[in-house]
Formats: sequence, C-alpha cells, structure tokens
Amino acid sequence: MFGYVKIKVERDSNENQTTKYYIYLTDKQGHGIVNDQKQSDKLEREDVKVKVATIRSIPAETSFACPYKDSSVTSFADDSLDTIIAAVRNNNTELYHVGDTKEVDLGKLGVHVLRIANKETPVECSTEDFSQTACGFVLEFADQITGHPMNFTTTEYPKGFNKGGWPATEMRRYLQNEFYQMLPNDLKNGIIDTIVISSHGPEDNSNFKSIDKLYLLSTKEIYGVDHYRDTLTNQTRQLDYYRQIGVTASNVTGAFKEYQGAPRWFWLRSATSHYINGFYVTVRTSLDDESTLYNAARVTGGVSPAFRIG
Repeated sequence: MFGYVKIKVERDSNENQTTKYYIYLTDKQGHGIVNDQKQSDKLEREDVKVKVATIRSIPAETSFACPYKDSSVTSFADDSLDTIIAAVRNNNTELYHVGDTKEVDLGKLGVHVLRIANKETPVECSTEDFSQTACGFVLEFADQITGHPMNFTTTEYPKGFNKGGWPATEMRRYLQNEFYQMLPNDLKNGIIDTIVISSHGPEDNSNFKSIDKLYLLSTKEIYGVDHYRDTLTNQTRQLDYYRQIGVTASNVTGAFKEYQGAPRWFWLRSATSHYINGFYVTVRTSLDDESTLYNAARVTGGVSPAFRIG
C-alpha cells in the first residue's frame, strides 16, 4: 500500500547526530491522519518501515511518500467514516469495491444504505465542461431516503416547471441545505464540491453548470445512454456500478431502489427538453417507455442523492 509519512527529527547539537524520530501518517497535504504521534529511537512503527540511512540525510522535518500497511482499513462496511475518508484521500481504497455498502444513520430520516457507485476517473473526466458526477470516488444511497417534489407549483406553472434546470429546482435547494444538515458530521467532513452539468428544458437554450455537495443522477449515469430528449449528451458517463451490473436502456432492473421496503421510481436531475413541467425519473421497463420516463415537477417523488468523497 502507498501512503504518506511525516518524519520529525531531533539531532544532537554537539555531534549533529539524530537522536529521536517522531513518525506519523499524513495525507498528501501533510495533515496527520493518525492521532498518536510515536517517538522512536529505531525509526519503526508497526505500519511504517523506513530505512534509517534515508532519514539521516533529510532535514529536521519532512514529508514523503513511502510504502506502509494501514491496518485500520478493513472493509467499506466495517470501517468508520473517518477511516474511509482518510483512505480515499490517500488513494488507499484497494479493499473498497464498487457495489460495497454501508449503513449510515440519518437521524429522523432513519438508517439508510450507502453504496460505492464509482471509483474510476477516466480521461474524459478531464475534458472541459464534463460533469464530475461520475468521476472519482462516488457514493450514492442504495435506497430512497424520503419523498420531495422537484419544484413547487406557481400560477404560471400549475404542474411545476423545469425552467432554469437542476440549479433552479426546489430539490437542489433542499439537498444542499436541510438534507445535507441531517448527514453525520464525520460524513460531511469528507464530501467535496462537485461540478454538476445538467440538461435543459424547452424554455432554455443550453445546459447548466452548478457546484454542489449533493446531487441527483442523470439518465446516462444510470443507463449508459442519454434519452434522445435529454440534452446532456457526452457531458457525463455511466457510473461504474451500473455498468458492472449490466444496466442499459432496455435492462433497467438493477436501477430500482426501494422506499420503505418497496421499489418505486425516484427523481433524476435531467430536465425534459420537450415538456416544460417535466424531469426524468427512473423507468419501470425501458428507456423507450414514454409513459414512465418523466413526471411533472410538482409531484412528490423518491429522493436518492449521490456525492463524492475526497
């Protein structure tokens, strides 16, 4: 395993000889991720082995990469959120696999299941205006947490609306505020800002870009293709999890998520380009089934957000 170590060295002022070493694991920025700081005259720890000859040639304090065994990392299901976040930041995720799950307590919303939805960062993720929502270490809820409308009704839009796309939705406001505050603090400490590209409806002319902590998925991130009325073409990718279990436009069973023990549809962030009131939802049969493809924004639908750790 590959990680970062900071060494603090004390030297004898008369003989300029190293007398003590203080060794602790850090992240890439040099911040400690192990609370105990061990003093050693042999330059050894159970999880860190560094050659003494190397250390004698370094300045009084330094950080560098070296192999180590992080015994605190065991499995996604059993590790603490702090351990998981530290492992992701140090690229120490060999024991965490796409599809692994972990229960998390959301207080009054109950206990729910997190799932590793993605680990890969392919080259397309570095292209301009490419959504980062399916790039890097992505977690999603494997079940539905609650119900909420995408947008409330107005006099002009009695069925709700998709003008302004995902950034203008009541759902986005709810996720970034009330919902986010219900997450455990140790989980919030690891959630990073994500560039979210989202599609537009008939009253707008271009896709939208926002920076979010939490977001809903798009049609392509689940099914591997954009519906022909979803304008988010080539600006995102299918999440590793859905690709690995074989979810496609015609094989949608693996995309189902349960709410209170029963499967039901849930909201996606994709606006419909032909229908001023609509947003896409998860489908029952196939991506070609227009009868279950989208719903009016005013309807209370399932909420199952995703986010990135880093």
